[in-house]
Amino acid sequence: MQFYDETDVPVGKEIDLANYGGDPIAGSYKVYTIPLADFGVVGKKVSDIHLQNYTDIAQPVLYVDRFGLTSSTVALPTATPMPTVAPTAVPTSQPTPTVAPTAIPIPTVLPTSMPTPTVKPTVIPTATPAPVSNLIQNASYETGLTPWHIDVQTGATATMSQDTTTASEGQASVKVNVTKANSGNTWYVQLAQDTISLVSGKQYTVSFGR
Repeated sequence: MQFYDETDVPVGKEIDLANYGGDPIAGSYKVYTIPLADFGVVGKKVSDIHLQNYTDIAQPVLYVDRFGLTSSTVALPTATPMPTVAPTAVPTSQPTPTVAPTAIPIPTVLPTSMPTPTVKPTVIPTATPAPVSNLIQNASYETGLTPWHIDVQTGATATMSQDTTTASEGQASVKVNVTKANSGNTWYVQLAQDTISLVSGKQYTVSFGR
């Protein structure tokens, strides 16, 4: 995989899917999740993202579904104030009784015992993650192929079409059929989508089923 700018010049580094979960498995879908930082395009302006075949021979039919370019922010919990502990009341001393003609011992004043209030622990709420939005339009091809397109250079031939017989998510996927490959330039067939806006300083994750 490779990002490109508006003039079709590669931006950042090229990613080999084999390094992110192994090669695709015949007869089933495989999900790849790749941090955007691994592409080396954080803080850079990109226009296209291309999925390319680097073998020297024509390949079997390829199904691609659910392209994703997402960012997420973890919400911090709101601080809960600690309860105020009320002070313990100090009992008032009883007055000394008047001494009668006969000497009477002065009674000892005993304070009344006051219970200490129990402080309940503060419950810290669990942070709820912010919803994730996908920057890729028509990511699972449910509404056709727009705005996807296939770039085929001279020396290679290929077609793409919506397929409703197999999908990793939803009811559809895109079917890419390479009928002629260019042995010297394996990137001559590319599945692409233009006009993707990225924000400098944000972290993005690229994921798709293949």
